[in-house]
Amino acid sequence: MSNDFKKNQSIKMNSDELVTPIMIFAMVSPVLGYFMVKLFGISFDKVGTYGDFIGGSTVPFLTTITILYIYQTNNLQREQLNIQKSEFSLLQQEMESTKEALQDQSKTTKMQRFENSFFVQIKEVRDAKKEIVVEYNNTAWGRTSFTTYKAIMSNFQDIFYTKLHQKIETSSDDLFSISEKDNKKEYYKFYGELASAAIDESGIHSKESIQNFLYLINRCLQLIYHYKNIMDEWEKTFYLEYLYKEITKDTINLVIFDMCLHGPNKSMIRELNFDQFADSTYIKSSRADFRLINYILYQKSD
Repeated sequence: MSNDFKKNQSIKMNSDELVTPIMIFAMVSPVLGYFMVKLFGISFDKVGTYGDFIGGSTVPFLTTITILYIYQTNNLQREQLNIQKSEFSLLQQEMESTKEALQDQSKTTKMQRFENSFFVQIKEVRDAKKEIVVEYNNTAWGRTSFTTYKAIMSNFQDIFYTKLHQKIETSSDDLFSISEKDNKKEYYKFYGELASAAIDESGIHSKESIQNFLYLINRCLQLIYHYKNIMDEWEKTFYLEYLYKEITKDTINLVIFDMCLHGPNKSMIRELNFDQFADSTYIKSSRADFRLINYILYQKSD
């Protein structure tokens, strides 16, 4: 680029140097002819040839000047266009940087709003866990050794699984008369009804504190779902895991079963892939239980 610039500068200097003598010659030539007539007594008839010579010689010079100026103007315009293109490119880069900065700022603002709301909800979840302990210990069951949230909810989960497997055993003839392979819809409908009844009979729906706890869990999921499009994948996973740890591994299966069978937002659980936290190694669970969840959420059993 520096070589082109030097070349253009050289052409510009050469053309400027030629302009002055050419203009002087063009202006002096008529005067020279006049002096030739007056001082030397040369007749106008005889200077006709000289006039033709002057006209013929000055016109090319003037034409050359015009061409040089046109060439110089063209180079200047080309340089200006290149400068404008460079400035426009810089302006585009600056606008892109500004756009990215505004997007980052917007995301930061939205994430701050989300985090404020999310951790308020988490605090309410923790308060609800304390209320579960208080309510449970105020009942006849409170005389037992289940005095912590983890122990109480683990006990309810055990009751749920015990009730479910009792119902499966009692209804085994009816259940297995329906082929899971050939009629999945009827099979999982019947299996879901048994699981739903087992949840009801576990006693969690009779406890106001547990109902509030499940409601707050659903609120947290709704919040994550609402903001999921502005989050990176690792951020979404982080907040889902944070919520899962509040629920605890000893309670997660009962919560997921209840949300899938009784909750109105199955699509939300599916899109957030919250069922990934289900504990498939739980000692009282069976593969059929998790195939039920899989079928409810994704309409497939595997």
